[in-house]
Amino acid sequence: MKTVKVCFVLLLLCALPGLRTVAQDQETILRAERINKQDLPPEVLAAYMQKFPTANLTQIMKLPAAVFKKEWLIEEQNAPSPNDQFYTLSMKGKGVDIEAVYDAQGNLIRASERAKDVTLPVKIDEYIGSHYEGFRILKDKVRRLITPTKVKAEWEVLIVKGDDLRRLFFNKDGDFLKERR
Repeated sequence: MKTVKVCFVLLLLCALPGLRTVAQDQETILRAERINKQDLPPEVLAAYMQKFPTANLTQIMKLPAAVFKKEWLIEEQNAPSPNDQFYTLSMKGKGVDIEAVYDAQGNLIRASERAKDVTLPVKIDEYIGSHYEGFRILKDKVRRLITPTKVKAEWEVLIVKGDDLRRLFFNKDGDFLKERR
């Protein structure tokens, strides 16, 4: 019986540091806080309004660097200090949903944009007209990942002719990528 008690105590001693680590991870995640528009630094507010002038803010989260790093996997060469603050802005506009992350100085770190049924680039319209005669556009959407140095985008267009339904994919420049039936 003593052997069982000793093994149990040793097992608990080994497990306690692991429990503490889990508790610390949960504490870090909980430090993100929802804030109001008036609590947003003026630099962030000005940058958001310049980049996304027609979008309405739906939610603002203030993120400490530890939470930001864990959730967004930032590059180590641009690693923030532990005191840096980041702001995740969720926005909606006409047919578009946007989530953007800014630092406290108003620099855009990354934004994700999803838009539906928007005006297609002329190049996509022309491609569909010349390669899919008789088809009509049922709906479309575009997904963009915006960083300070580049914009990555993919257009998806659903077209139909009678019972023939096809999905067409285009890159950010309107070049055809692939078709799915």
